[in-house]
Formats: sequence, structure tokens, C-alpha cells
Amino acid sequence: MLDVEDPIAGDYHLEVSSPGLDRPVFKPSDYTRFAGEAVRLRLRERIDGRRKITGRLEGLTDEGVAVESADGRFVVPLEAIDNAHIELEP
Repeated sequence: MLDVEDPIAGDYHLEVSSPGLDRPVFKPSDYTRFAGEAVRLRLRERIDGRRKITGRLEGLTDEGVAVESADGRFVVPLEAIDNAHIELEP
């Protein structure tokens, strides 16, 4: 469409981006939106001796982000999360 209608005068480079294979999770609503997906959390400080939690995202509760991992269920307050990513499943 850009080449047919040519709305941009002169040469240009079109760049297309995507969130990638491990989509970052930013907003509280994302934790609800991606419930059921594999997630990796990196924490600001240790919770139950852990700085990283990987598992199945259950969603957002009143207490925080709920994740079911191989080591049990964790509920992490939003403010304790440094970053979070949805992981590609094999």
C-alpha cells in the first residue's frame, strides 16, 4: 500500500518490530491477559529464597501475581517484580 499510494515523499526504510519470542509483561492487565502462559519473573529482592520464578501464570490477585511452578505456588506483589517475560513453550 505504501508503494502504491506513496504518501511519503523521498526514500524511506520501513522497520517492523515485534515483542519477540519472550514477550515482556509491563502492565497489571498483562498478567490477567496472559494467564495460562509460561512466565519468567525476576524479583527485586528474594522471596522464599528466590530471585527468579518460572512457571505457569495464574493471573493477578489482590495480593499480587500468582505463578504455579514446579516448586509450588507463589504470589508475588507487583512492586517486588523487577521484570517479567512470557516464555515460548517447546
